[in-house]
Amino acid sequence: MNKIIRDILSFQRLPSDGKGRFLNIYYVTQVGSAPPTFVFFVNDRNIVDKPFERKIINEIVKIGRFKGVPIRVFWRNRRKTA
Repeated sequence: MNKIIRDILSFQRLPSDGKGRFLNIYYVTQVGSAPPTFVFFVNDRNIVDKPFERKIINEIVKIGRFKGVPIRVFWRNRRKTA
């Protein structure tokens, strides 16, 4: 899944906070199957806007053959390690 998302986003400009910080997606994992639920670990979940989230969901639907199935996507900040 991580490779697929990386390939999809390699040609796209990621959202920014308007202050020069861009969204950085560290990894994604599927945590549920009924409905399909994905968690994206990012540098700042507040940077994710609705159009970008819809784009991600549409790409997941295309690559995963989830047509007609509701997809849940969550954005989590990656925890800092000591």
